[in-house]
Amino acid sequence: MPSVTGSFVNDVSTFVSNYKTLCVMTLGLAIAAYSVGNLAGRAIAWISESIGTTKKTDVIAQDLLPKTAQAGSISTKTVSAKDQARDLLASINNKTDRSSAYGMSIPLLGAAYLGDEELYTELKGAMMENLGKSEKPTTKDAWLYGRILVASLKMEDDTAVNEIIDKMESALQNGENDCFAAWAWGYLAIYYDEENADEYPDICESMIKSINSLASQNEEKGKDNVAWAIVMALQSFSSAEGYDDEYAKAIDQLKTFYEKPTVLEALQTIPGEDFRAWAISLTLHAAKQIGDHSLVAELSPAIDKEIEKSPSDADKMLALVVKTDQLIFQLTDPQRLGKTT
Repeated sequence: MPSVTGSFVNDVSTFVSNYKTLCVMTLGLAIAAYSVGNLAGRAIAWISESIGTTKKTDVIAQDLLPKTAQAGSISTKTVSAKDQARDLLASINNKTDRSSAYGMSIPLLGAAYLGDEELYTELKGAMMENLGKSEKPTTKDAWLYGRILVASLKMEDDTAVNEIIDKMESALQNGENDCFAAWAWGYLAIYYDEENADEYPDICESMIKSINSLASQNEEKGKDNVAWAIVMALQSFSSAEGYDDEYAKAIDQLKTFYEKPTVLEALQTIPGEDFRAWAISLTLHAAKQIGDHSLVAELSPAIDKEIEKSPSDADKMLALVVKTDQLIFQLTDPQRLGKTT
């Protein structure tokens, strides 16, 4: 008995042999139909995917565009602040007495913040020569060396940094515990936080002791020396890892010492001619570095007004160059702050 399968195959073969043209046409139509169907399916899938991608892109754009606009606004503010600071620096530098280390320290800091290497090199050399004339460096010398130190850190002048550290530490070990010492320890703390974190705790302890000693002296009441010592300490507290408590204590100490309810009011006890705008700008920068949102909100509305009304071009210039650092910080590390000013 012949198999069913064999019979079926023979019948199909006979049919194909007799109707070749019909079979070819039918197969062609089937292939065409499949191709069209497959193409249509792919097209529908692509359209669906495109719509989904468009929605995703729209969501991303809604999040990104405000940030891009914000960055553009910050960049514009940075350029404007730098331009103002450069104009002031040029005027201040032309009037600076090259025989005064203190006088030269103002344009030196401005030159370093603004990246003016030629002016920085000239003023650094003149200041080092001037301070080097002292047979026994004083705490005031240590403080002025501290200004060179900060400028040298800005300019990444490692040779100068190493030389200055030795001079500062020598002067502080042999000197009095006065306001100049407290300010100098603040500058040293900035260096150790940035460049030698392992030794920062010891330097930090010396700085805090110096501030507390200064604050305990009756003659300091009514002066701004303690305010400036605390402002300097905040610069390293705000960037050092694990020093949030010390930062908070320094903020409280500032308000308590000057018997003011807010940091701004405490800082406003600094006379306008004694670099009040610069002090507020530095404190605002510290608040931004550590992410102190409430203090940022308190100081931000005041800084431009303080710069504008300052009676000192030097104060305006230094406040502006610190402001450029704040704006650049917002561009590079916006997560710490969450909002612009």
